[in-house]
Amino acid sequence: MPLEFIQANIQHGKAQSAFLCKRIIESQIEIALIQEPWVYHGKVRGLGRAGGTVYYCPSAEEPRACILVKGAKGVFPMSGLCTRDLAVIKLAIGKGNTKREVAICSAYFPRNTESPPRELSDLIRYCEGIGLLLLVGCDSNSHHTMWGDKEVKPRGRMLLKFLTLSGMQIANRGSVPTYFTPERQSVIDLTLCSTELLSQVVSWRVSLEVSLSDHRHIFFGLDESIQLIENGYRNPRATQWDLYLEDLKKEANRNSIPILKARQTLRKC
Repeated sequence: MPLEFIQANIQHGKAQSAFLCKRIIESQIEIALIQEPWVYHGKVRGLGRAGGTVYYCPSAEEPRACILVKGAKGVFPMSGLCTRDLAVIKLAIGKGNTKREVAICSAYFPRNTESPPRELSDLIRYCEGIGLLLLVGCDSNSHHTMWGDKEVKPRGRMLLKFLTLSGMQIANRGSVPTYFTPERQSVIDLTLCSTELLSQVVSWRVSLEVSLSDHRHIFFGLDESIQLIENGYRNPRATQWDLYLEDLKKEANRNSIPILKARQTLRKC
């Protein structure tokens, strides 16, 4: 059986927190990746009804990312890597000799920072450096057609370029809006993972049920029975190079960047 996840931005709401707890209990969720939790007096509140343990940066006055763990075993908090906008834990998945440690992260990308934020890019490089697999659930506040949004904006281009060169994969499926209001719909909530984990992210879906937030709940599983890919090979087709290169061409035309050298570099990645 896969580990069951929910990913949710609850917009600092008390009612949204209570409703999320209800969904966690009903859907037998084991790990919740939460952005913009309800915070009172500097602490994350409103998740106690779901049971389990909540992890977030202990020194942050107004944390905007946390992880609730209920049922998953062998969880180790990576407190030294947590920030106001980043919550990180570590656990082991797989069976027997294929067991590997995985860092699980909930992240919020502030609109007034680069995309991804420096702390997340540092986390990705850290995990790569020590051979630690990584799964990230985030509110990216970034728009690109690559992950199903209808628009391409500068933050989206910035994020796509980083993901393409860093080796992280986008686990989103389809183009159902993750952010939905009567005035605007977009796909800005992303699930990212190391290449070796991509085949293990199963049943990824956006719930169309009410969440009491402008962000819809996202459900997926992490299948521990699928054998992990043992090398770091990236499938170029999975990254849709042609779409990325076309976007890079447009950027090059605007800024007079030599496209041939960029293309040759990307083809070697």
